[in-house]
Amino acid sequence: MKSSAFFTTLQKRLVFLRRSLFLKLVLVYTGTTVVLMLTVGAIFHLTFDRSEFAETPLGKHLQRYVDYLADELGNPPQHEKAQLLAQELGIHIRVRTTDGEWSTMPSVPSANELREVFPQSQPRRFGRYREHFFATLDRQHVQYTFLFPREPFRRGPRRVLLWLITVIGLILAGSYLVVRWLFRPLHWLNTGVQEIARGNFAYEVPARTVDELGRLTTSFNHMITQVRQMLQARQQLLLDVSHELRSPLTRMKVALEFVSDQSIREQLQRDTRELETMVTELLETERLSSSYGALSKTEIDLVRLVQEVVSAYQGRQPAVQLVAAPDTLLLEIDADRVRIALRNVVDNALKYTPPIGPPVEIRVFHDAAHVSVSVSDHGPGITPEDQAHVFEPFYRVDKSRGRDTGGYRLGLSLTKKIMLAHDGAVLLSSVEGEGSTFTLQLPR
Repeated sequence: MKSSAFFTTLQKRLVFLRRSLFLKLVLVYTGTTVVLMLTVGAIFHLTFDRSEFAETPLGKHLQRYVDYLADELGNPPQHEKAQLLAQELGIHIRVRTTDGEWSTMPSVPSANELREVFPQSQPRRFGRYREHFFATLDRQHVQYTFLFPREPFRRGPRRVLLWLITVIGLILAGSYLVVRWLFRPLHWLNTGVQEIARGNFAYEVPARTVDELGRLTTSFNHMITQVRQMLQARQQLLLDVSHELRSPLTRMKVALEFVSDQSIREQLQRDTRELETMVTELLETERLSSSYGALSKTEIDLVRLVQEVVSAYQGRQPAVQLVAAPDTLLLEIDADRVRIALRNVVDNALKYTPPIGPPVEIRVFHDAAHVSVSVSDHGPGITPEDQAHVFEPFYRVDKSRGRDTGGYRLGLSLTKKIMLAHDGAVLLSSVEGEGSTFTLQLPR
């Protein structure tokens, strides 16, 4: 029963661990710290083992060397010999006898000031004092203290340091890889945001964890599903309303023929045509968004198509002029829809160009990758704030929505959809007070 309860508790804790990203990070960095400490401690322990120093070859040599130095000083120790040895060997010596204490250098510490580092049995002790290595020897009521200058190790520590840096680097690299693996959902979410920004509302971010990031991913997918459903509902509403308006519009056009007052009839006919155009654009926009609105591409001369569109505006004020174009330019495109896109852009330019102003200019040019048709007007231009929204459905730069500046049509939005359907783009360049240039860009 106890083991069953233990495993049940352990399972609950593991579930909590799977659900908490922050706990995972704490455990990762705690584990990293522990492993680093154990690694460093193990390396220093293996490299600088002090437990059996007397039994090592270096310990045995030092014991013999200390005995040799004590013998050289004589019995009793002679200060003159100590000075000669200190000068010859570069060491410092302190001697304490029953008669007194002397040293070869005043800064040499007494034996009481020295702390044993390497465990030894009497009468010898070894250790470090500041940056020096020391040895003491007790013999026949005489205490010898030898202070050796520090000699840097050349090969061992460098090699150990290199190994230490390598091991720490590998541990940190492993920790980085683990943390990066834990944060994979952030990369997936970033990709999902980019796809949504491009208009791909069908994209779904993979949800493979159940921690905080996993729950965030699930919430993000749920949000996108809701947005997609809202957009589909809006499009379906527009489509249904557009279809329902077809029949009343047809009846209105027939009824207008029986209106006796010509001015009233012409005004109502103009309103009816505007409403019919809006309905047509709504249906065409929805058709391009559906699987049944595939392009019907044929090889045509784009220059000739542009010339046909320009000729349809003869006699208009302001005029529409084809300023520059090659002799011929064959492309595989849906001619009818490209014609709609070009007419929409030209109509938009004419609305914002003064009647007595310079003509709207059209240019056809190409490079190695694209064929472009630019339409330039000399109107008031578009502010940078409005430029980001002009291709949205029903967006108007003129908030008054006056008849002279375009009504409620969807021309630019439809133009963008037509270009995207051709794997192309529509570009806008505008300077306030100087005019705007819309460029239809098609792949070669």
